[in-house]
Amino acid sequence: MASAKQKAEESDKLKSLFLANMSHEIRTPLNAILGFLTIISTGELEQEKLEYYGKIIESSGQRLTAVIDDIIDISLIQSKQLKVDYKAFSINDLLEEMHEMYRNQKTEKLRKIDFSVDYCELPDFDMLYSDKNRIFQVLRNLLDNAFKFTHEGYIKFGCLKSSKKEIVLFVKDSGIGIEEGKTNIIFESFRQAQEGFSRNYEGTGLGLAIVSGIVERMEGKVWVVSEIGEGSCFYVSFPREMKKNS
Repeated sequence: MASAKQKAEESDKLKSLFLANMSHEIRTPLNAILGFLTIISTGELEQEKLEYYGKIIESSGQRLTAVIDDIIDISLIQSKQLKVDYKAFSINDLLEEMHEMYRNQKTEKLRKIDFSVDYCELPDFDMLYSDKNRIFQVLRNLLDNAFKFTHEGYIKFGCLKSSKKEIVLFVKDSGIGIEEGKTNIIFESFRQAQEGFSRNYEGTGLGLAIVSGIVERMEGKVWVVSEIGEGSCFYVSFPREMKKNS
């Protein structure tokens, strides 16, 4: 009885912290958008400042969109309404696409970070019958985390293993790492390695819960090996072909 009460109280506390953090994550970019739009609407700014403020508005809009997307995705996962669309595609093409995308998006951070990709070496196992967009979403969340928590060193991602039955992908970084004992909670909804208002990094904290939900829906597995101060390596495995009941 006491254990059930303790779990309920902990759940309520986590949800309260999550809602407070979510409010902050929504209001911060929204206030930036409204504030700079007010300045721009005066019509008294030079072209250089207009372009600068415009970039801030665009960045804030993207951050707000990401928050909303996370809320929608976690709602679909928890209500078991997440859809998957299985088609044949090249995993190496997807990895190349993502590598190029992050090279263009993270130019500032890549001055201090070596960013590389490992492709599947066996041509026969390059083609995958799965949901390309969902795998992209999983890798994007893991890479976003890697870039968030890595200030210098390296980030590597790609194909670790490809066989007839499964494919194993990974994202490895030299970032801050995860404290011992917390690697088992970071995939839960409303949980983060750093919780509460003292967190040093922005974000909804839903990224890994979304990863876990997608991987589970696609009958795969996700796990992490990490050490504080030594970086992290996230692994995800997916079956190579859709099962009939998917």
